[in-house]
Amino acid sequence: MKEKSVRRGISLLFRGAGLFLILAALVMMLPFVLPRFFGYETYRIVSPSMAPAVPQGSLVLVREAEGEEIAEGEIIAFYRNGTVVVHRALENDPSQETIITKGDANAEADLEELAYPELIGRVIYHAPYLGDLGEILSSFGGRIYLFTLIGCAALCFLLAERV
Repeated sequence: MKEKSVRRGISLLFRGAGLFLILAALVMMLPFVLPRFFGYETYRIVSPSMAPAVPQGSLVLVREAEGEEIAEGEIIAFYRNGTVVVHRALENDPSQETIITKGDANAEADLEELAYPELIGRVIYHAPYLGDLGEILSSFGGRIYLFTLIGCAALCFLLAERV
């Protein structure tokens, strides 16, 4: 009788460990996958040009917007020479369909005005350090780590059935 309860306890322990590992993998992936289902894009901040408002290494959540909707002071994302830039809108000129932008940490406004077609949208949220985590998880080593977590979880569930 006692041996049966010990086996049941070990089985529950393995199931709990497996569930924990699966949830850990999901929690690590959700911030990078879930926003896309709701029409948002995510980007990693790679330069300190928006510090301290948006620190380097942050993950920003961007919602699509039209150029004429952008208000002065909003943080926006746009394309510049093939890369995504996140800066603050200083002035919006709907008649010229241009926006003057500036990084908060930069002394001067950006040299080039932003044309409306280059606009991606407005930044609605940023999470410090989460961009760096996303970079790590999307690397080869990070993917190995996630697959290892899922493999360990599967092993725990298997052991729970065998005990």
